[in-house]
Amino acid sequence: MNQGFNPLFEPNIFNIGHSEPEYIELGTIPSSNISCGLTTVKFDTHEELIWTGNQNGYVTSYYGPTMQKYTAFRVNQTEMVHQIETSSQGIFALTSTSLRHQIRRGIPKFTYRSKNLNDALCMFSLSPTRMLIAGHQEHIIDLDLETLTEQQLVDCSGCAIIRHHSRFLCCGDVNGCITLRDPISLHEEHKLMTHSASLNDFDVQGNYLISCGFSDMNGKLSVDRFLMVYDMRMLRLVSPIQVLIDPTFLRFLPSFVSRIAIVSPLGQLQLVDTVELSQPRVCMYQINIASQCMSFDISSSNQAMTFCDNTGQLSLISSISSPQPQFNNFSRETEFPDTPEQLPFVSVNDINFPLSSILLPQLQTGTWLSDLPKEMYEYQYRRPKPIDPIILSTMKTQGTISYAPNPRLTKRNQIPYILETDSSVNEDTEVISTTSISIKSSSHIPKHYQKLEIKYKGMMEFDFTEYNQTEFSGLEAMLPNAYCNGMLQVLFFFAPLRKSLLTHTCTKEFCLTCELGFLFHMLANNRSKQPCQASNFLRSFRTVPEVSALGLVISDRNAGRSINLIRLIQNWNRFMLHQMHTELQDTRKRTSIPSQDVELTKLVSTVGKRLEETSLSENEKKSENSEEEVEEDRYQFLDNNKTSPDNESTPPEETDVSLLFGMKQKVVHRCLKCNEKKLKTNVVLVCNLLYPLNNSQESGDFLKLLKESMNVEKTLNVWCDSCNRFIQHNHCARITDLPNILAINCGLDNEKELEFLKKYLNQTHQDFNNQSPVSEPLMSKACRYGMKCTRIDCMFTHPNRKQTSSESSSSNGHNGKPCDRWFPLSFKISINEAENILIDENDLKSDGDNSVRLFSLVAVTYCIDDGQQRNLIAFILKNDQWFVFNDFCIKKVNEDEVLTVVLDWKIPTVLFYKDTSFDMNENDVVVHESPFTSDLLLNEKFFAKFELDSSNFLPLSKDEIPKQGDLVAMDAEFVTLNPEESEISSDGKMTIKPRVASVARISCIRGPGNDKEGVAFIDDYILTCEQVSDYLTKFSGIKPGDLDANLSNKRLTTLKSSYQKLRYLVDSGVTFVGHGLKNDFRVINLHVPSKQIIDTVYLFHFPHHRMVSLKFLAWHFLGIKIQSETHDSIEDARTSLQLYKHYQKLQLEDAVSSALNTLYDVGKQLQWKVPE
Repeated sequence: MNQGFNPLFEPNIFNIGHSEPEYIELGTIPSSNISCGLTTVKFDTHEELIWTGNQNGYVTSYYGPTMQKYTAFRVNQTEMVHQIETSSQGIFALTSTSLRHQIRRGIPKFTYRSKNLNDALCMFSLSPTRMLIAGHQEHIIDLDLETLTEQQLVDCSGCAIIRHHSRFLCCGDVNGCITLRDPISLHEEHKLMTHSASLNDFDVQGNYLISCGFSDMNGKLSVDRFLMVYDMRMLRLVSPIQVLIDPTFLRFLPSFVSRIAIVSPLGQLQLVDTVELSQPRVCMYQINIASQCMSFDISSSNQAMTFCDNTGQLSLISSISSPQPQFNNFSRETEFPDTPEQLPFVSVNDINFPLSSILLPQLQTGTWLSDLPKEMYEYQYRRPKPIDPIILSTMKTQGTISYAPNPRLTKRNQIPYILETDSSVNEDTEVISTTSISIKSSSHIPKHYQKLEIKYKGMMEFDFTEYNQTEFSGLEAMLPNAYCNGMLQVLFFFAPLRKSLLTHTCTKEFCLTCELGFLFHMLANNRSKQPCQASNFLRSFRTVPEVSALGLVISDRNAGRSINLIRLIQNWNRFMLHQMHTELQDTRKRTSIPSQDVELTKLVSTVGKRLEETSLSENEKKSENSEEEVEEDRYQFLDNNKTSPDNESTPPEETDVSLLFGMKQKVVHRCLKCNEKKLKTNVVLVCNLLYPLNNSQESGDFLKLLKESMNVEKTLNVWCDSCNRFIQHNHCARITDLPNILAINCGLDNEKELEFLKKYLNQTHQDFNNQSPVSEPLMSKACRYGMKCTRIDCMFTHPNRKQTSSESSSSNGHNGKPCDRWFPLSFKISINEAENILIDENDLKSDGDNSVRLFSLVAVTYCIDDGQQRNLIAFILKNDQWFVFNDFCIKKVNEDEVLTVVLDWKIPTVLFYKDTSFDMNENDVVVHESPFTSDLLLNEKFFAKFELDSSNFLPLSKDEIPKQGDLVAMDAEFVTLNPEESEISSDGKMTIKPRVASVARISCIRGPGNDKEGVAFIDDYILTCEQVSDYLTKFSGIKPGDLDANLSNKRLTTLKSSYQKLRYLVDSGVTFVGHGLKNDFRVINLHVPSKQIIDTVYLFHFPHHRMVSLKFLAWHFLGIKIQSETHDSIEDARTSLQLYKHYQKLQLEDAVSSALNTLYDVGKQLQWKVPE
């Protein structure tokens, strides 16, 4: 017997319910055989033992609440253990074809096998000498344990579970039927049909039988969230019990007839009362298991429960009133082996004890360990730990005291064990210094490059003014998949694209082009420093199937350093340009041919690979190899389904995206055997840089790489129709027409490409230093702090200071040396008559055969890695000034910061060059025609399978369409998708991550001047495809099922449809009246000019005083009570309208100030609570 596991005796409360915890977690241990999972667990009814069985046929026991391992033995060589039963003599272990009886110490007594025992699952002991065995077999075996003979065989169609009742023996099968048999004769007395599909588990106690299982819903199995309850007195079904988890196992608590324990496969435990209480209790716990729960058991004393999973993990919990539980009320003493004789205890102060009485073993060779060498007796002072160079480089001196931030490169009180000579010490110190310098440190990276986190303190909003002093609007960084914020800003600043998206609209629910247009409308009109939210776009982005297939969605559990952001943003750029082109093209087709139903392109994903610039002819035979290459090019080239008579494909239909970013490419496939040629014309939206990794002698010059990436020539093994087999083809691609905006994916998403470019930049740096030796400026003044100076942008000289690679490339991170640059600020491209591309940073003269076009850099995105986390930033040129966009942080920067590349922490990802002859026409985008019409309000469609309630709703007629200046009362309700993540600091609550809310209901009612004033004309419930963590029913009035198209009787519609209605009202100049509209419009992602908002929360507000709730304002000024049980958006909007009319009345009477004074006086007296 081995020493067991000792759990912590300060147990962790793991209550996830709303009531006070009743159980605590004692500990968790793995199985004795971790290679297989546990299949059953059982409390011993006679001793303080827990018995487990696993898939390899092993039985293991553990003693007491400390779960000390007691015994372990194997009962079958090839079969798993299905069930364990205990008796006074030992234990019974059942496998599919055998029943083993062993004493608790592991000695076997007998093994029973029979031809009738061929697929056993369960057993039950009717008496000390009688055992019933059943399973997926034809008979229930009544076995005599004394003679090991089968007393009778009872025919049955299968039995998976056996439970005992005072009147019946209950046998349940997998089909959901429970057969009640006579305990003596085993004759069938009655049948109960519990679940329509399958039975998981059941238990019987007192007058009730309760079961859980699966139901058949539309031909599919689904876990039944209702427990079936049968009255054993009348043998009929009574009211079922609804539970909060997926029930898989259940047991009555011993000595509690009205309480049951339910366990889900994920280890969630819920305690349910079978009788209705005046105050229902929600008792739920999360058991610490590693995988799927396989079995659980409750001790006879009701003080402990144990659980096992399919990874071999065993967990034990106990009643909170019994932290050291007893498994049985009257357990007999467990037999343990005799302990070896201990040596006598001798006190240290006992000088009379003869030490020679304790014999030492005979020494064969060598000396005793106590015979220490002489040098071990000498006392020596330990040398101090050498100071790390990073600490020295960041150290500041004030008088005689120097201080520096702790880089946290070693653990507390950890020092090198140095006992060598001085020369050795110096060598070791140098090694430590080299190691320290090689570690990335964020101290050299400018703060406006690093990933920024928002911390909301209390109810005060985060101050964004510190991070954005420009006229542009930032984007929030706390939303899921907000890594693309930089690319969204880049696309926004392309004026022709922005104009096209702002005027685009369609009926497709998850149209990314529409959502980008909505986001660009917010960015263009937002004049505050508060960043915009891209939540609607990102929600639609996550919903598109192609996005998930390409791996562009980052889940919370994967949002770490393992994500390759460089590859991710380049795939995002390629996908978004292709998606916008496709959606614009589909919209144009639907507009021109209304009867034609255009299907969306399906995606066969190839995730995480860089798409090569190859395209295959339509006439190539479909095979597994050729299909993979076509799918790789799916987002590299635009679709082309037309072929000219001369076997040359024609270019695809143009859109605003292809006119901006598309460059025409001519591809020639030539068979190397029959010399047959096939021509194809593609439109390439993004140019991928290709690196000559196989040739280390090749140059990493950017322009040379760009030229070779545009003119691709390689050999492919594809199908040849003439040769009628796969054969090698020469693939040659040539650019025939250049785009107005050249988008370049830089690659560098793997170590090979990074190493290739690093070697090139290092060589360039060495060549530059050899040509221009570094010398200190003659007129520069030495820095007063010398080597201790930590300012990256210090203008003074620092003699004898050795700069790191990060510092040497930095003035604010950079010093603008030509050797630190890789890509140019501008270059020229020409295509001659032979379709050869010429690229040069210097002058290219036109010789009559070519037309020279000048491209200048307008945007760059970088991946920043500070050693702890990564983020993406964007540099954008606007009005001859460069700006860096890092989510909500926007700052002006100089040209050197944009062009300087530091591969240690600043890696370029996507470049955008614009043809200087191309006019962006910025002025044409300022004023654009709204794409929305009044048809949105007149022709409303809802997802409803039930009759809608129209008592408070009346659609608008054509004469009632709101016009500029009309008042519309509006209110919205929200649900929570992700709860907030917060921590408690010494000065109060600080939210690390705010909750993610989603609009669930939008209501607009008619305003004054209409004979139907106060009647709603918009009352949309928003269909959501994402999981809702909290419906906030008390505050929103939204109940589970209201947002489900299969269950709801509300006016259910899409978020896009409701958004378009509100956009039409905003563009029409309607004035909105409501309470707290600023937050409502922010979550809806809609920008409304402040002149079009009348917010009652600010009308009835004194500066520097608290805001007053709508409920209190309605009671105080209008004398009505609202929100008594729950919120209703129509009621709240109508109340806001009445309050505004009351405010106008107070203005006419010049009584606003006195009314507010009275309001705050009454509110303070009542503590801002409405009297009951």
